[in-house]
Amino acid sequence: MRLLEQFLKGGKCPPEFPIMTSDNVKSPDVAWISNERLQSIWGMSASTIAPEICVEIKLPSNT
Repeated sequence: MRLLEQFLKGGKCPPEFPIMTSDNVKSPDVAWISNERLQSIWGMSASTIAPEICVEIKLPSNT
């Protein structure tokens, strides 16, 4: 998250960013979303569009 914030300007790095998909709401561990895209989904409980970058950390405990 820190590296994304350091090298990518003009956006935010929200952790566990909720994204509405066709089968449920997904929340990647880290996401980077541009300010422009963030403005278009402001106020939604779950975004209907994905951030530009989504990172999921694979752990043995994840299902």
